[in-house]
Amino acid sequence: MQDEDMRARIDLSFYRLDRAFEDLATAKELFETSNYRVANNRAYYAIFHSLRAVMVLDQFDSKKHSGIISEFRRVYIKQGVFPKEISKMIESAFIIRNASDYDDMFIASKDETAKQIENAEHITSLVKEYLGSKVDTYQTLFEKEGENADSQIINLLLVSLFSSDTLLTPGDCIRSERELMKIKWAISDADISDEKKSHWSQVVDDGIEICRRDYKELVNGSNLTDDET
Repeated sequence: MQDEDMRARIDLSFYRLDRAFEDLATAKELFETSNYRVANNRAYYAIFHSLRAVMVLDQFDSKKHSGIISEFRRVYIKQGVFPKEISKMIESAFIIRNASDYDDMFIASKDETAKQIENAEHITSLVKEYLGSKVDTYQTLFEKEGENADSQIINLLLVSLFSSDTLLTPGDCIRSERELMKIKWAISDADISDEKKSHWSQVVDDGIEICRRDYKELVNGSNLTDDET
């Protein structure tokens, strides 16, 4: 039972880290269109989801953002798990996000927003490295270039995704999606060509979309009444 509980926490940790990287990518896109105010918001959430990705492994969570930040500083920064330099980055992101969201007179500058995105990228990278040292991300299976790596990826995709016909419950969809996320990160660090990385990342993204689609269909279906079915 303890192993199952730890596996669930690991899955949730990777899910939160994936959200962090999605927010970071969105922040960069918004920056390119000069939407600095909302870019600050997404950069902050990239950091916030990263912190929660770490803390779930120790079974800590809080409904308040200040509670997450305070506990992360106390446990992970003061004890040297993460460098002290990121404490100010987290505080700055929190302050600027609040100003961007709630202060009518706040004007987000290009330079400040660029700095917030840079900080968010630094923290998410540190968290990814930290989690990678804690759990298996399949990295050792991609040590060789060429057909061997391709066959390894295909086998992992088959095991993780199965087929849409075998995703019978919402839980199946969630588990498969999280496994696919891990494979995607492993591919991004694998010693294979950029062309292969791009190809396999797209294949994994397609699989994730299948999981999300089937999840929605299963959840909606479970909400039907006897009359509706």
